[in-house]
Amino acid sequence: MQNEPSHMIITLMYGTGGGNYSRITESEDHGQSFNRHSEKSHYLYDNDHNDENSGRPTDSRHSFDKNCHEQPCCNQQRVCIYAPSKSTRCRSTSDDSFACDVYLQTGDQESGSESHSAESLTVVSGADSTTCASLKLKPPPAKKQRKAGSKKYRCDHPGCEKSLSSQNSLCNHKSQYHTGERICPDCQKTLPNVQALAVHKRKEHTGEQNCPECQKTLANSHALSAHKSQYHTGEKTCPECQKTLPNTQALWVHKRKEHTGKQTCPGCQKTLPNAQALAVHKRKEHTGEQNCPECQKTLPNTQALWDHKRKYHTGEQTCRECQKTLANTLALSVHKRKEHTGEQTCPECQTTLPHAQALSNHRRKEHSGEQTCLGCQKTLPNVQALSEHKSRYHRGEQTCPECQKTLPNAQALSDHKRKYHTGEQTCPECQTTLPHAQALSNHRRKEHSGEQTCLECQKTLPNAKALSDHKTRYHSGEQTCPECQKPLPNAKALSDHKSRYHRGEQTCPECQKTLPNAQALSDHKRKYHTGEQTCPECQTTLPHAQALSNHRRKEHSGEQTCLECQKTLPNAKALSDHKTRYHSGEQTCPECQKPLPNAKALSDHKSRYHTGEQTCPECQTTLPHAQALSVHKSQYHTGEQTCPKCLKTLQHAQALWDHKRKYHTGEQTCPECQKPLPNAQAMWVHKRKDHSGEQTCPECQALLPNIQALSNHRRQHRKRKLEDAKSSD
Repeated sequence: MQNEPSHMIITLMYGTGGGNYSRITESEDHGQSFNRHSEKSHYLYDNDHNDENSGRPTDSRHSFDKNCHEQPCCNQQRVCIYAPSKSTRCRSTSDDSFACDVYLQTGDQESGSESHSAESLTVVSGADSTTCASLKLKPPPAKKQRKAGSKKYRCDHPGCEKSLSSQNSLCNHKSQYHTGERICPDCQKTLPNVQALAVHKRKEHTGEQNCPECQKTLANSHALSAHKSQYHTGEKTCPECQKTLPNTQALWVHKRKEHTGKQTCPGCQKTLPNAQALAVHKRKEHTGEQNCPECQKTLPNTQALWDHKRKYHTGEQTCRECQKTLANTLALSVHKRKEHTGEQTCPECQTTLPHAQALSNHRRKEHSGEQTCLGCQKTLPNVQALSEHKSRYHRGEQTCPECQKTLPNAQALSDHKRKYHTGEQTCPECQTTLPHAQALSNHRRKEHSGEQTCLECQKTLPNAKALSDHKTRYHSGEQTCPECQKPLPNAKALSDHKSRYHRGEQTCPECQKTLPNAQALSDHKRKYHTGEQTCPECQTTLPHAQALSNHRRKEHSGEQTCLECQKTLPNAKALSDHKTRYHSGEQTCPECQKPLPNAKALSDHKSRYHTGEQTCPECQTTLPHAQALSVHKSQYHTGEQTCPKCLKTLQHAQALWDHKRKYHTGEQTCPECQKPLPNAQAMWVHKRKDHSGEQTCPECQALLPNIQALSNHRRQHRKRKLEDAKSSD
């Protein structure tokens, strides 16, 4: 039997107050309706899409229908896009609301029309499914549902208090986040809850992953995700310099290197523009001296070594143009730059030169600007003038062909000939005959110059010669004594110094003492031949001035503090004695060559170890020195001693020490047989008996494994002899 088509009307109503609800009626009974649904879980639209003025939903999807009646449900008069059938009627209601009456066919439809079986539809939450066919309306997303209503299910876990929208969400929340700690079965890592464990497994224990873009193998999904987020993000533009980088990682590295701000090198205080420049600077300039492995030349840093290798250790190079063989890359580069550049024109004088080297030589000589001679600091107009200057003044020693005198350079030789090889000259003022032109010049300058005034001290001298002598003696600058290297202010002071200190030994006429020089003799007389002197503080009479000076310096100097150990001494003499004993520096014993830290230690050492043999007054034992006697007494003449562990009474301290060393060492393990022994003495006996090596019986020549076995074997010999003796009786 063919089913009769039946109809069902779904009324979707939208009020101005935001209270959206739905109503479903059958064709036979249009009065049956749904209860109004709560806002929390039955909105057909969520409040986030409501029109600000009307409170109606303004979902943009309504605009797709061309003939829906009016917003929010049906903006134009045709079909509501949210209705499951094309039979839709949109109308307004009396309370300024809008409704969509949707006519559904619950039975078979005619050919060409859509059929919607009742079984495939579900009632919107809250509808009464017992009185009418069910309708399936696609609910809005869960996220929008949560926003639509108040979240009135609060987690009661201590410290959480998270609010959720439904009982099911609350259960899911607890089952994921409040399960207690979980241990990963793969890596034993402890995670705070089930959710964290799941995330951990999904990230860390997915096995190796291959990047689909670059085929790189990563350890797990987490590593793959991080890899993609760094290297496959597409090009990035630096916001500071607008440079385009291939990916996020490159951008991060670029920022860290190039946009860190100026950096100061801690080694040389040089300012670099960014961290990258600082790193390169350190790697090149502050690596310490480097030795070239090929020529052993020492370079100041890695950069210099690299430049050196690149220039000098590339092997022989052949010029492609002239086939000339050069020693290395640097030589080839210089050769090309000089010899194979074609004709060159000097930009300053328009001279044409055959190649760059010729141009370079031309410009260096003719257009180089002023040059300073490094030998004499003279300024020359150009390199050519400098070269001529060097040939005249810095070409090495020259020998005069007439007198064989050696001159420092060619110019000096020329001047020498002009001055000293001119023949005799006559002074026009006094008719004195001089041997050559230089002698005449000197004569006239010295003897016929008139009065001269010293510019430094304003003293007037009769002529230039007297002025010259005056300057030589008093304005010659600081002089150094050639014998003692002492600096003196001028030549006169040097002369006086020599007469006082370097005139040979002098003998005191009063005591015949020999003094090294005149100054020492003068000081000696002033100190030791002044007659008796009386100390003004203690009235002590001293034989001469030096004794008085020493007395006052030592006895009346007040308290003194040793700068090395801060000890306070009553006077300078006590301080001197203290320093001699304790701060005299390392001393070496003259008898045994032992180094001691100071004089006091040396004195104590001698009193202990270099006193000759000593005899113990109690036992008459002879000991090599006092220290040995002291040790002997502390060991053998201390009276009886009691062992604190076993209370055994020993004869003296040495016996107690030996007793402890043997019997109170704790358990010992034999290194050869691993047998535990109670103490060191037992260990010694065990080794002597059981690990002494093979032994031979002197009576029967039997070979025994150790002394203990030999002892037992010989005991058997004695036992047999005793038995034989008894049987013979």
